[in-house]
Amino acid sequence: MNFRLRLLPIVHILVTPLFLSAANPDHSRVPGIVIDHSPASSRCYIGSPSIAILPDGSYLASHDIFGPGSSVLSGERTRVFASSDKGITWQQVAAFKGMFWGKLFVHQNTVYLLGTEKGYSHILIRKSTDNGRHWTEPVDSHTGIIKTGTYHCAPMPVLIHNGRIWRSFEYNTQVPGPWGINFQAGVISAPVDANLLDSANWQVSNFVPRDPAWLDGQFNAWLEGNVVLTPAGKLVNILRVDTPAGNKAAVVNIADDGKTASFDPATGFIDMPGGAKKFSIRFDPVSKQYFALTNTVDTADYGNRKAASIRNTLSLAVSTDLKNWKIIATLLHHDEVDKHGFQYPDWQFEGDDIIYVSRTAFDDGLGGAHNAHDANYLTFHRINNFRQLSQPDAASSVNESQTLIKLDQLRPGQTVTLFDGQSMGSWKIAEFENSGNVHLSDESIVMEAGHDMTGITWPGPVMTMDYEITLQARRLAGSDFFCGLTFPVAQSHCSFICGGWGGSLCGLSNLDHYDAANNETTTAMTFEENRWYNIRVRVSENKIEAWIDNDQKVDAITLNRKITIRYEMEPCRPLGVATWQTSGAIRNFNVRKLTEAEIKKLKTPSRPFLCFTEFRQTIRVIARLNRSLTP
Repeated sequence: MNFRLRLLPIVHILVTPLFLSAANPDHSRVPGIVIDHSPASSRCYIGSPSIAILPDGSYLASHDIFGPGSSVLSGERTRVFASSDKGITWQQVAAFKGMFWGKLFVHQNTVYLLGTEKGYSHILIRKSTDNGRHWTEPVDSHTGIIKTGTYHCAPMPVLIHNGRIWRSFEYNTQVPGPWGINFQAGVISAPVDANLLDSANWQVSNFVPRDPAWLDGQFNAWLEGNVVLTPAGKLVNILRVDTPAGNKAAVVNIADDGKTASFDPATGFIDMPGGAKKFSIRFDPVSKQYFALTNTVDTADYGNRKAASIRNTLSLAVSTDLKNWKIIATLLHHDEVDKHGFQYPDWQFEGDDIIYVSRTAFDDGLGGAHNAHDANYLTFHRINNFRQLSQPDAASSVNESQTLIKLDQLRPGQTVTLFDGQSMGSWKIAEFENSGNVHLSDESIVMEAGHDMTGITWPGPVMTMDYEITLQARRLAGSDFFCGLTFPVAQSHCSFICGGWGGSLCGLSNLDHYDAANNETTTAMTFEENRWYNIRVRVSENKIEAWIDNDQKVDAITLNRKITIRYEMEPCRPLGVATWQTSGAIRNFNVRKLTEAEIKKLKTPSRPFLCFTEFRQTIRVIARLNRSLTP
């Protein structure tokens, strides 16, 4: 297929996307980068997200499958994914049974998975010496079965302290039985230089039972503990606490030798934002602070529902003492709570950033998640310059710099940057067939030539009217368009093509179903390779305007006209950039809400008597009439 001068029948353009949407998932609005997807119709739900940074700087992520379609108590399926480009793209590299609730971690340049065999079962550990492609098989106490019994856990942090490696587990004293009330809290540990597959090297503490009388009789369960070192150098296990109101955590003391766990209910409970759901704590040696990713909630906003059921907000919290926590950033949020959730985050420090994976329940074009708990996505995210967020007054501006920027809520005159030059943020790779690689280079997003298209898309929310986009783009190699910018126009979309149809053509696709080569916006210019061009597009009620290096290329009246895109550009909706058989790069991508004065000035009182396409159609009718009247 060639993009040059090809017009499809209008019925094909309108019907094809509707047909595809009924059969294919739509990931375009999901925040972050999609690693894996399991539709609700499969009755297999995504759980236990985990992430590790390998010695070579690449990433591994994993999750398990739960739900009626996965036979929860008969051996679950765990999937492992790898990324060699800082989380931009992911490939599944392994899948196996015999691991549930597993946590990836790297120890002495080897990657491990530590969890249970299945729900409430033996503690297992697996090892991989080839970056997650192949894993050892636990068959006995010498090959990875650490402790037999009915244990529970989640992908919780692994701590190295005092020459030992530490992890929390819970022992479930009644299986089957009511959820949570029989969980007892403890830890396991082993020498750092020991063979971690040999159970003889692991030490297991006692497990502390809960008392339902705690917290004035509101205490239901504790689970999913974080083994951390206090500022005083003491080991503690900080656990999620299930109470109706939430926001509590329990601090269990661990003896230095790891043999004894103890709890004092008079002093052991702390206020913890989002404490009724799984949260993960890590200590940052640079700032000397503790950070946690947690599902914050105010139950009063949701009709006094149980806090544990509300997972539609993910936040970053900080503490200097593990007792007093402050929310410094809202990372992800959706107003609807029943079928949207960003939960069970697992994360790592990476220089000045935090990278994390989320068990995400979100819209997928197939009816969405079964519910907020039964997630349909595993997603990857990055928090840039996280330490800056803990500085005084930093939180007030965080929403403009984090992964979920709501463009539809910008104030008049407000500008936001959608690409900071350091990470993809919320940009996703557009789902073109046979596309080229997308990666970061020199503070730009590079889209290598595909067969035929390569591109990126911003999931939204987006503005649809009275806004302006500015970016820089350049052609790296190839002879077709290096920047096809797709953007919303009211309830539809349009594309501004730069350098198409042989390398020089510019214009809008489509106006009244005519593409950039066949409407009044068609212009041509010579583009130099490896030169940055400044591109600006403005959308107002009655006009679309576009400039390249301050030279206005488009000034199109749109009143009462049909605005569409070519069907090839569909994967870039609602906002995106693509190339055609060409390598290109973009940077400095900004969106600005027009001011009230600009909007007023741009209002057009009436439309021309004939637009370009109507004029052309009229000429053709006259020509046909002339031919029919010629003797």
